[in-house]
Amino acid sequence: MAERRGIAERVRFRDIIYELQTTQGYECLQACLVCPDGEVFSFASGYARTTVKEKKKNSPRTFPITIDTTFRLGTSSSLFVTAAIMRLITKNQLSLHSTVDRWFPNLPRDITIESLLTHQSGLTDVLTHPLVTLLSEMAPSHKWNARHVVKRLLSKKQRFPAFAGVAYSATNFLLLALIVEAISGKTYREYLVSERIINPKFVSFLDNGAEVDPRLIGGIDETAVTGPTRVKPRFSQRDSLAWATGAGVASATTMALWVREMATTDRFFDRHLFYEMEQIPDAPRIGPAGNGLGTFATGLSAGRMCGKPVYGHCGQTRGYESLAVYCPEEGYSIALNANSSRELCSLRPIAQAIVSEMIPMHRRPF
Repeated sequence: MAERRGIAERVRFRDIIYELQTTQGYECLQACLVCPDGEVFSFASGYARTTVKEKKKNSPRTFPITIDTTFRLGTSSSLFVTAAIMRLITKNQLSLHSTVDRWFPNLPRDITIESLLTHQSGLTDVLTHPLVTLLSEMAPSHKWNARHVVKRLLSKKQRFPAFAGVAYSATNFLLLALIVEAISGKTYREYLVSERIINPKFVSFLDNGAEVDPRLIGGIDETAVTGPTRVKPRFSQRDSLAWATGAGVASATTMALWVREMATTDRFFDRHLFYEMEQIPDAPRIGPAGNGLGTFATGLSAGRMCGKPVYGHCGQTRGYESLAVYCPEEGYSIALNANSSRELCSLRPIAQAIVSEMIPMHRRPF
């Protein structure tokens, strides 16, 4: 009976993903749901283009994606930055109240680790800085030096004083990753691997000198908005600058299991810190939300799914979307990766549709 039920659940999960992929207009959709009892449902539907080009035609070939295919995570990559910072706090090498002028003397003294984690620093987003945008489109293969960009483009002038408001800025997590490097004496990626925050077999980054994961899909949403030069974006665009905040690569299965482990175990940092991470800043929103969940907690995005709070992150990079969240009240985690979405922030309702049917079905008595 249990075996028959398990088969029925997997068939239904497969059908849901296929239906959502085809009806919502995605080129491909990959999903993983980890139930409260630890059972894992994974499925992938659709076709993608590989990053390896055919020699004869010199054009990307299409292939059916699998649950092991890796996607660009976009801003969901910042979850690893959060884990690294919390690891340093656990080891008493850092605190939420540490000021960042110790590492970046050109920045205001009121900016702390907490203000970066909660997007309350008031700092300009260097990824959307006009000079960065223009150079990225005119010379997409340009290799950025994150520390140099921080020094040249950031100054003591803030959009608003620290803790006076909430405004998304990728700069915050770029600085946090650089602080990880300064304290550890290792590159950001080396620190994640040495502290076992990531397994390099399953998570990689498209930074300077990094080898491209052969499982990474290519292609891009043809409806993606172009920048001021009207040039269609290339894949290498700003990867070297956003390596920590937006250049991560992983599958949905990897992310669903990872975000659950982050929230429920002491493997990455003291578990009690997750309670602090759930706290949402009591400050006014200034500017667009900048994430597809709704608001920001400490190092995480926060929102509601099926009426319950969820924590994790959404990622958006031209042509790609990702989502990875954990629900403390229900005990499940879910992750999605998609290519060629028709609108931004489209994965949250998709995830909710999956959860609303699969979790009650899984809990139903025999």
